[in-house]
Amino acid sequence: PIDFGVEPTIDCEEMAGVVFYDEDGDGCQADTGDGVEGVTVELFDCADPSGAPVASATTAADGSYTFGPDESGDAQVCLDPDGTYSVAISGIPSGYLYSDGAGTGCEGDADDSSTNNGTSDCYDPEDDDNDDGDDDEHIDFGIEPEPPVCEDIDGTVFIDADGDGCEDNGGAGVEGATVE
Repeated sequence: PIDFGVEPTIDCEEMAGVVFYDEDGDGCQADTGDGVEGVTVELFDCADPSGAPVASATTAADGSYTFGPDESGDAQVCLDPDGTYSVAISGIPSGYLYSDGAGTGCEGDADDSSTNNGTSDCYDPEDDDNDDGDDDEHIDFGIEPEPPVCEDIDGTVFIDADGDGCEDNGGAGVEGATVE
């Protein structure tokens, strides 16, 4: 007799995305060259009550990351096409915050962190966006510069009778003076 072994096929999906600099805070990637390298990206199974990540990746020089069966290291994972997954980023560059822009009407990638905390909602890894030109689900994140720290300046307007630039004798100051 001749025997044949049959290996079952496992249907695996992948998820990918980009972490990008969102310099104007609108939630849209203005330029494909705005990717952020070296950001930690973790993948979570939304059905797993432990909340532990199932895979981890680091963004490439263009800010991209991918989780799937063809990846290397900790990013190599078979995503169940019937499951849902979320993604979270951490280790963003100093001086940046998670984008709080709405990401509507973007020509490029849009921020997918609905709560503006670097964590996505749960997504089905099967392609549910026929317009994005790929066969996986893209989950993208923008980061924007921290707002500048504003300082207060206060002081006293006084009459400098002797012209030395110092307030003499603890003067009371000039009432009603406008300082711009």
